[in-house]
Amino acid sequence: PAQVRMLQLFPADRLELVAVSETLAIDLEHQIGIRVLGGRIALEPSVLRLSLLNREEALLALGLEGQVRGRIIGAVGRLVTEKGFDLLLTASSQWLKSHPEDHLVVVGEGPERRNLAALAAQLGIADQVHLIGHKPTVRRLYRAFDLLCIPSKQEGLGLVLPEAIIAGVPVLATDLAVFREQLGGSVGLVATGQSAAWELALSSYLQGDLNSLRDAQQAGMAPERAWENFIGFYRKLLR
Repeated sequence: PAQVRMLQLFPADRLELVAVSETLAIDLEHQIGIRVLGGRIALEPSVLRLSLLNREEALLALGLEGQVRGRIIGAVGRLVTEKGFDLLLTASSQWLKSHPEDHLVVVGEGPERRNLAALAAQLGIADQVHLIGHKPTVRRLYRAFDLLCIPSKQEGLGLVLPEAIIAGVPVLATDLAVFREQLGGSVGLVATGQSAAWELALSSYLQGDLNSLRDAQQAGMAPERAWENFIGFYRKLLR
């Protein structure tokens, strides 16, 4: 509240507020009663693609070389409650038990690490769940994953989503407005906080054509166009 009052004290011609997505801009406008511009952050696709490791190199960097024969469900983010990784473990447990060659790999660190490890043991999937910890080079490692999951309860933007799409990895994500904004639709989005919906989506996509999901999401996000829009918006703003 103190920060909102501070912002409201600025004369309108002295302050320009910019949010990292249109969705967040609308939310902030409602909260503080001041116009907020939506300047959706984008990544330069060609630079990110050039930095990517191939699958074998990425598995080596994750410390998983030779340990995984099947598919890898990936997740990236801080191990905090709002990222929803407990839901992902619960929703993926039946698939993992039925497919012992498949694995869930979570890259990130945080206060929920111990609870997530305990949950994996409780669910009987500890041997198939890998809590890798923080990896500063994680943006180079997406091609280790066959499917990336983002079960977040809330996000202002969620850079993991465009990073995965640009890397050519299909994504399942919570049906949040900011993800719809970036994907230009709802392909691969799953009902918020519903373990049963996530379990069904995982089973359906892992048994189906992941390449079709990838292609639809790349077409919806259009990373090159998003990058050009990003450049144009901020050049105009800074002028």
